[in-house]
Amino acid sequence: MSTSEPVLSLAEAARACGVSVSTVRRRLTRLTEHGATRHATSWRIPISALVAEGMMPRVTPPDTSSHDTVTRSMTRHRDTPSDTSSQDLQEQLAEAEKRAAVAEAELRGARALVDEKQHTIDAQAHALRLLEPPRPALHPQAADLAARRDP
Repeated sequence: MSTSEPVLSLAEAARACGVSVSTVRRRLTRLTEHGATRHATSWRIPISALVAEGMMPRVTPPDTSSHDTVTRSMTRHRDTPSDTSSQDLQEQLAEAEKRAAVAEAELRGARALVDEKQHTIDAQAHALRLLEPPRPALHPQAADLAARRDP
């Protein structure tokens, strides 16, 4: 995991994936194999670990090779007066990439949640239609009278 890769807490990961916190907890063993780490009272779960575990299938992991190339080229010239500003820009870029990745992950999670809720609504509507009482049938004698009146 690179230092600028976006990481999420347990609750953030659950929200971003559109699953419950307990679902993410059940997968922590496998997530640690992909870079998730425990810190004091919280977890740091990289988005690439969620992708690798299949919890975010539509997300591609960050391209660390191109980021490393940019980092190397930006930090190569330390003797110029703009070193501080290029370092600041590098940090701002990394933070912006992290925010974008988290926002995209949360959006996908929200979409998955909306789809799940719509499926639940559709299933409940179907169940309610099945529970509606049948229309009352005419009493046999009343049906005979109605048939006699309508030739």
